[in-house]
Amino acid sequence: MKNTGNIQFNKPVTLLVGENDTGKSTLLEGIAASAESILIDGESVESLAFEELKNK
Repeated sequence: MKNTGNIQFNKPVTLLVGENDTGKSTLLEGIAASAESILIDGESVESLAFEELKNK
């Protein structure tokens, strides 16, 4: 990202940065589990069939 220039976002963005094995993915999985909400393309994972999930 050193040479990307300026990046502008229209909405707030949170970046999780850290070395490998510091828990970034675990943190996100915990947040998703506690919110009981995992969305893919705006749809709840629970409402999608396995075949649909494979193609997302």
